[in-house]
Amino acid sequence: MIKIVGYIPMKKTKGAVVFTENDNVNGVHGKSVEKLFVYEDLADKITDSVIGRECVVAYGCGYSGKAFISDITIK
Repeated sequence: MIKIVGYIPMKKTKGAVVFTENDNVNGVHGKSVEKLFVYEDLADKITDSVIGRECVVAYGCGYSGKAFISDITIK
């Protein structure tokens, strides 16, 4: 499971940089951390109340072939 440990609101674009930790990664001893870039209306889900909660992230593929976060579910 992915757990949200913090975030930084973006200043130039509507969005947030979300810091997460994951302890279910094969080959990693301890926890791994990642930065997720969440844009537009999905960023409205990221508030102080989600810190410490688990989330599920869905990815999509844009026209350029680059992956992006298409949905985030906070548990």
